[in-house]
Amino acid sequence: MLHLTLAQAGARLVEDASAALTLSLRERSVYVASLPAAAQSVCLRSRVAFPFTSRGSNTDGCGAYGRQFRDGEGRATRRSKRWYVELMKKYAVVLEHHGCTATARELQQLATEMGGRVDLDSHEEVMQYMVARVSEGMVAEIRREAGVLHPVLEEMDASVGVLGTKLYDAKLVLSAIAIQAADSGVQDAVRVFGFELDSSTIADAVLVHDVIMSLMTLHLDDRRRYRSCTRTQEVRVALEIVKGLVPVGRELFLCDTGADPNEDDVAAILVRVNANLLADGTLDLPAQCCPAPLCAAINLVCVVAIVGWFWTCLLYTSPSPRDS
Repeated sequence: MLHLTLAQAGARLVEDASAALTLSLRERSVYVASLPAAAQSVCLRSRVAFPFTSRGSNTDGCGAYGRQFRDGEGRATRRSKRWYVELMKKYAVVLEHHGCTATARELQQLATEMGGRVDLDSHEEVMQYMVARVSEGMVAEIRREAGVLHPVLEEMDASVGVLGTKLYDAKLVLSAIAIQAADSGVQDAVRVFGFELDSSTIADAVLVHDVIMSLMTLHLDDRRRYRSCTRTQEVRVALEIVKGLVPVGRELFLCDTGADPNEDDVAAILVRVNANLLADGTLDLPAQCCPAPLCAAINLVCVVAIVGWFWTCLLYTSPSPRDS
């Protein structure tokens, strides 16, 4: 993902090269539950199709999906041919039950064919074989039935030890906010937000995590907002800085998902929208309910969000940090 503040006429370009925000599955569920219904749908629809649509390198035995969904030690998770075969069979059963007969039969046939291929040794070969045979129509049907397929995918992910997820782009948006604060004259701004002087490398992972989680839940009522257990004062200082910034009029985010908007992109826009709403006074640090501008922005996250002074454009490119 690349970030460019249009008001600066290209004066500052930030590239996300490595680090990401790591969430436990519990934190991920809190984040997703905080979203308006349309944005939750974006997350679910992308997630259930992700194993069949992931782009980029698969030579590490994990692929983009495995690099996004991590084990308890933060390591990328690996999936065998048998895992994909079993996932397709389980999807087929659920789809058949919900009347999606044609797609169910196609998945079952592909699972049988792929399961019988003895020449598919590596993860890269499995992905090439599968992606070439899963049609756009099949993917569209899978997305439409995301609500009933998501529990199946969660169960399959648990079988390979998935306990967390990585959100790359929310960290990048926080980098952009830190740069804006530094450009506004805030002393040592990038370190206040948990970054090294290059404004991209994470110096304090806990602080970055807690500031992002706080911004992602800032629109919720006080009981549902995230609270740092260990960095309360530092998070408060960072949010006070955001509150004092001039709301950004226009930002361009070049997102790297390649296939479709996913929960990573939604999280990034949620951080940016809430930061702007805090800066313009719509939100404050005390409890407030979710305002209409936030819902409007996130509901339009698929392509373009237009909320008065806030304009975000999502363009999908490759490669992604997940792809390497």
